[in-house]
Amino acid sequence: MTETGGRRPRRAWIARLGPRGEVDVDRAASPRAVVEGAVARVGADPVRWAIELNSVVVRRIVGEVPVLGGSPAAVEPLRRGNEATTLRALFTLVEGPAAAPAHR
Repeated sequence: MTETGGRRPRRAWIARLGPRGEVDVDRAASPRAVVEGAVARVGADPVRWAIELNSVVVRRIVGEVPVLGGSPAAVEPLRRGNEATTLRALFTLVEGPAAAPAHR
């Protein structure tokens, strides 16, 4: 929000973010309500970009940190945390440093 109560204008480059491939929001690590809220805040394509980026980053971490073993029990918290961080970064870039957290 601006001092006059209006919403900050979206940064044009963020609105242009989008995944390189086909990414369905159902692939998100975050709960559906969080994803829907994120789409409302920054748009569908930037959220799909964040989901795709999260997948790439998690695969790389698992590949470089063999102790994780790639088991679902080890990878799922990593997926959720990394995705939440990426979404929060988008919110901060769009709404400023006082942006609300990505999850509840």
